[in-house]
Amino acid sequence: MSVTTRRPELTTDILTEWQMMRDAYVGERGIKYRREEYLPKPGGFNAMPDNGTAMYNAYLKRARFPEIVGSTIRGLLGAIHGQEWQIDLPQALEGMRVRATDDGLTLANFSQRVTRELLITGRYAVMADAPENGGDPYLLGYQAEQFINWDKGEDFYVFEEIDFVRNDFTWTSVTRSRVLQLDANGKYVQTIYINDADDNTEFEELSVQARGARSLDYVPVAVGGAMDMDLKPDTPPLIGVARAAIAHYQLNADYRLQLFMTGQETLIVYNATDLPKVVGAGVIVGLSSAEETKDVRAEYIGPSGVGIDKHERAMDREQILAMKTGAQLLDQGGASQESGAARRLRFAAETATLNAIANASASILEKALRFAADLAGANPDEVSVRPPANLLEGRMDAQMLSALVSAYEKGAFGYETLYENLVRGHIANSDRGFDDEQKQLDQGFLPLDEQT
Repeated sequence: MSVTTRRPELTTDILTEWQMMRDAYVGERGIKYRREEYLPKPGGFNAMPDNGTAMYNAYLKRARFPEIVGSTIRGLLGAIHGQEWQIDLPQALEGMRVRATDDGLTLANFSQRVTRELLITGRYAVMADAPENGGDPYLLGYQAEQFINWDKGEDFYVFEEIDFVRNDFTWTSVTRSRVLQLDANGKYVQTIYINDADDNTEFEELSVQARGARSLDYVPVAVGGAMDMDLKPDTPPLIGVARAAIAHYQLNADYRLQLFMTGQETLIVYNATDLPKVVGAGVIVGLSSAEETKDVRAEYIGPSGVGIDKHERAMDREQILAMKTGAQLLDQGGASQESGAARRLRFAAETATLNAIANASASILEKALRFAADLAGANPDEVSVRPPANLLEGRMDAQMLSALVSAYEKGAFGYETLYENLVRGHIANSDRGFDDEQKQLDQGFLPLDEQT
């Protein structure tokens, strides 16, 4: 066993699903880079002199991958982070709002990264760290593939890091293994292993201390999935979208091959002594027979393409399935005659997964920030991360706005309730509170050119 040994739960199937999601998220470039992994070579190509390489390259180039996975993830990410998250921090961590990670991400940007990774692979890990010689804490994020080993019962975690080191104009890839655990005295330590080009392993042990030279008796790592904080890897929440998109891609390759083959007809000439050197529109071809008793005939013959229509229908089904799988989390529609109670029940069921992902993302970030607060010598209980309660409430239309204001004017509820609904409907400014808005009203109306 070595430091690069993977936990048994990280099976080939799990790793393959993660790779599929990442490739599909990148889009056509990522999918085509894998070549036959997602688009197998048709058996007939192997009969070609070059083993079908040229024909497969053309087959691959014509195929089109539907950019559904990336757009779905970006849409869901927008729905989750479209409204401001409530993040409370102790004074010692306020600087993390503008620089939360060692590579300079703001806390809002890093929060979105956590959610995006949960949507892609359904797994993410965040470590709270601090400079060994003292300084402000920061967060380090690890993708699912980098979190290779763990033992929660022993406070033991192993992360794989790949970095590039420059020597003049040359870059060299360096792989490190970062081991986080408690030593024999129950104190938290980091050990970094580096394998060089000759497979020699070097290691360095780091002692991380909280402010005031206080040692930690726990490992400051927060790990979670798309639904909970379980260490066990789960199936990516959008794997169905990726599979349907790849199925559409494979059908599209066969469909375009048929279109190409049926459009490339072959000229067949019967009973002629000489053959035309040039064919095509505007060319006059004269042919003569070797024997007067035989008729000279020429015709174009090509494949019939009997499966084209079936491929079109199959592609439509896969595309609809992919779009439905991803878009159902954003669907607020429904029949106009649907009752309010039925609509609420349906809407709650459709958004349950999306809310769970948002809550899981918030829980991971909150736990990591509490570790950072402890490293900074602050009170971890002052940290709180809360996503919006109603993620998918869209913009209020004119009819809904008119009805809401009318109900307020008739005394059905107070102005504060009205304002909360205006913010939720993206009418009022979410960055301005009720009291600030009331001050604006007290000042009265000013033309735009007089406002400051």
